[in-house]
Amino acid sequence: MSLQTPMGEMVRVLNPEGAFMMMGGGTRDLPAAQREEFVKAVKRDMLIVAQQADNPKYIFTVVGSEKIGEVDAQILEIDADGSSLSWYVDPATGHVLRASYQSMGMAGPEEIVQDFSEWKTVDGLTMPFRSTMQINGQEGGWTQAGEVQLNPEVDPKLFEKPAAAAGGPPPN
Repeated sequence: MSLQTPMGEMVRVLNPEGAFMMMGGGTRDLPAAQREEFVKAVKRDMLIVAQQADNPKYIFTVVGSEKIGEVDAQILEIDADGSSLSWYVDPATGHVLRASYQSMGMAGPEEIVQDFSEWKTVDGLTMPFRSTMQINGQEGGWTQAGEVQLNPEVDPKLFEKPAAAAGGPPPN
């Protein structure tokens, strides 16, 4: 995952050997708790969850409805192989309008609420291009996709920790 932050690009990598991040020319391993949270985040990803409909490790339960804007959204609770979340789904379009879940942040447990919008179809797959986030009821930021490529060729070296910077100081 590559993120543009006010402090520059931050890259986080999860591979079978572990997890690490690169920022500001430095590379460091993610501590076990951050790696575990990274794995949970991957399991909660909308595209990952959508691919798991037949996976017995993913359990889906409709538990009611809630008004999201003008839509009477259906609430879908998901146990994503041990990572729990709720989706608020527009029954007319199938769009996930909101996702909520617990996460572990730098200061401890956090309640995350993400609202999705600007739905576009790319190569037959409809997905949100914008997401806003609240953390413990406070504005937590947003993401905006400019372009989405499905199944691009990915250089396997992107998942390898650079040898020269391995174990370097944590980025500021």
